[in-house]
Amino acid sequence: MVHALVLAAAAATLVGATPVEDRAYVDAFCDANGLLCAGEDRDDYCVDSHPFWSEYFMCKPLSLGFDLVLHNHNVSGQMPTEIGLLTNLEKLFVERDVTDPPFTVPSEIGELAKLDFLAFEFSFGNFSAPLPSELGRLTSLSSVNFVGVGFAPGAELPPEVGQWSALEDFFMFACAYPGTFPATAGPGWSDTIVDFVMQFVVGADFDLPAFGNSPTLREYSVQSVAPALRFDDPELFHSPSLQFLTLADLHGFDGALPPSFYGSPALRNVILLLCDIEFELDERIGQLATLDSLLIQETPRVSGSIPSEIAQLDLLTTLIVADSGVGGALPTALPPLLDTFTAAGPAGFDRGACSPAPSQAGTFFGPLPDVFAERLIAGSLVSLVVTDSCVNGTLPDLAGSIGDASAAVEISNTDVHDPLPDWLLQFALTTGAERCDLRNNSFCYKPKPYALSDLACPISLDGELDECGVCEGDNSTCTDCAGVVNGHACPDLCGECNGNNTCLDCAGVPFGTHVYDACQCCGGDNSTCGIDCAGVIGGSAEPDECGVCNGDNACVDCFGKPFGSACYDACGVCGGNNATCVDCRGVVDGDYVRDLCGDCVDIDAPGYAPTCFDCAGTPHGAAVRDLCGNCPASESCDVSGMALAAVLDQCWAWLWWLALALALVGAALCAWAGVFRACCGRPRSGRRQR
Repeated sequence: MVHALVLAAAAATLVGATPVEDRAYVDAFCDANGLLCAGEDRDDYCVDSHPFWSEYFMCKPLSLGFDLVLHNHNVSGQMPTEIGLLTNLEKLFVERDVTDPPFTVPSEIGELAKLDFLAFEFSFGNFSAPLPSELGRLTSLSSVNFVGVGFAPGAELPPEVGQWSALEDFFMFACAYPGTFPATAGPGWSDTIVDFVMQFVVGADFDLPAFGNSPTLREYSVQSVAPALRFDDPELFHSPSLQFLTLADLHGFDGALPPSFYGSPALRNVILLLCDIEFELDERIGQLATLDSLLIQETPRVSGSIPSEIAQLDLLTTLIVADSGVGGALPTALPPLLDTFTAAGPAGFDRGACSPAPSQAGTFFGPLPDVFAERLIAGSLVSLVVTDSCVNGTLPDLAGSIGDASAAVEISNTDVHDPLPDWLLQFALTTGAERCDLRNNSFCYKPKPYALSDLACPISLDGELDECGVCEGDNSTCTDCAGVVNGHACPDLCGECNGNNTCLDCAGVPFGTHVYDACQCCGGDNSTCGIDCAGVIGGSAEPDECGVCNGDNACVDCFGKPFGSACYDACGVCGGNNATCVDCRGVVDGDYVRDLCGDCVDIDAPGYAPTCFDCAGTPHGAAVRDLCGNCPASESCDVSGMALAAVLDQCWAWLWWLALALALVGAALCAWAGVFRACCGRPRSGRRQR
């Protein structure tokens, strides 16, 4: 069981009470358990302002774990070194007044190995320098709180606090911290830190701790810390448990949200307020599936627009974008659970910057999409604020009335103009300024049939009628083509101002192609008045087969086909290939023919004789003469019975021809031999010629 040791618990000194000696005070109220002022019945005796810290620890040995609470106005002086004797202490809360002298933390505090909770609430009292490095020995700490503490120069947290390896919660609120934050805190706490909160800390000029992709970090909140902070933690949003991010009132802030922001797997609540953080809101916002609240306000370095992908965030209930660098058209689709929407331009916005086009950064423009009116009528959207922007046009004209009786609507300082739709008019009739504001827009007319005084909602008629009588018009509805307001100039059918329709064809068609033919027929083909092809009315000229008026059909081929390709060959055949008049040598009209032997010859040439006839005159025949002179040869030819003279005559004839042949050969050889000797042989004398 955890006991509580309350030293000098908050109570007023009894009127007329006699001051007691310090020793007597302690002896009187140390009970059997070694606890001081343990019973409620002893509260009246716990008097204020006793400067004897060391005496409090002279009760009997304290062996149980307990909490030590030192309340404001009830203790003074410094923490005694005997604090190190309370080795079972688990929670230590020290509260002091601003009038107390600077407070010194003794090094013996490092002996409290079981200390789980440590808090200093000083009401703007100060630490004296330096804080002991022994603070790093408190490795069981899971929660550390500094509230209203003034850290003297040199009294900042020592680097050894990076050894707080079990730390889950770090809270610094309304403190003066002029030193640097230990760089060891980020890596030292990253495995266990759950909530890191710094709010209203002045004098700060340091790098925020970088926890990287801490597996335990749930909340990262830095608010109203001045004058300067630096943020550089590109892996922060890879933390699987990070749900809450607050960067607020940090005008000296230097840093940017890293691209990993859009990959955060568990992020639920984001507040970027009065902060110089750099960041672009774009379509990647649709990836933050767990997001339920997004506030971007007074952040000039946050840019971009509200993308349509915002509708993909099924859990988003609150979207506030105001006085930042974010602008553009409003989304045409909303998340299903969204109940609060704000789109506001920069502070001091001048609607004159909306014309002719929005010129101021962070300005919303365009009409209010129907989805906002639909959600208000359905009752799912309970707060709509559109202000300080170039949102223009008429509001959605939908039937119905706002469904939630507690809804709030502010549409102010915009270019929205008449008419006021019925769903908003009914709301304005019954809802006062606490939940309705329709001032400083471009309304020109009071909503009929009501007077402005009939409306509970404040509304003003700040619009101007143009010369055409149109609310917030540009005179375009009554300006003629010559640029004269309420003028009478009109464009002709050719688009020419005050023109005479010079672009009309004969059929009255602007820029048409119809013309009169020779018969004065609009769009005619000259066929109605007997004009021949030569243009002669009543003429006889006709186009030939080639389309030539009075032509000679020059384009007709030998088959009579217009523009055909057939022609006569060398033989005079139309479309022929010269085959009908070419002889066997390919000569047109030549004399050569193939004879019965298949030879290409001139059969009329002198000495012509077929080369293939046998002795019987048969082409390619096989008949031959026998020795008896028979053709064809006869088996009855018997040379033995022939007279010897006849045989000899036959033989001599053959011999004579043979001798003649040999003589001719011999003469030729001799002639050749003589030439050889003359050209190539040696001299006959056998002597060398000189």
